[in-house]
Amino acid sequence: MQYRTQRRKPPPSGVLAARERSSRSARQPGPGGENLRLSLSLLQATLESTADGILAVAARGKVLLKNRRFLEMWRIPGRLAASSDGAPLLQHATSHLKDPVTFLRNVDNLYLQPEAKSRDTLELADGRIFERYSEPQRVRGKSVG
Repeated sequence: MQYRTQRRKPPPSGVLAARERSSRSARQPGPGGENLRLSLSLLQATLESTADGILAVAARGKVLLKNRRFLEMWRIPGRLAASSDGAPLLQHATSHLKDPVTFLRNVDNLYLQPEAKSRDTLELADGRIFERYSEPQRVRGKSVG
């Protein structure tokens, strides 16, 4: 799971741009479009079949992708689940944590160090414990989210 908040303007997201190009290509007739549709379908099925909650966020906090397990784990209500704004999700998550201050400090540190990886344990007020692992998304070796 990855949460990010940032105050500076980031480069465009590689995942979002690739997804837009992929969607256009997948709609085009021919064998290339069919192969792309199959690849996208496989990727989506893989993300939804994992036991882990997955959240991919662009450098400015825009939600690029979240799987159903992430929504279940964090008990995200429908109105938040449909949003691509990461700030309300971050606020929702912090409201469930025993130590939201440390969590937000770690999130801020990730934004200050876009190449950083992190791993931490999150204790929720209801007794659940989540392990969070964050890694930057790279396009051609450059961190984009």
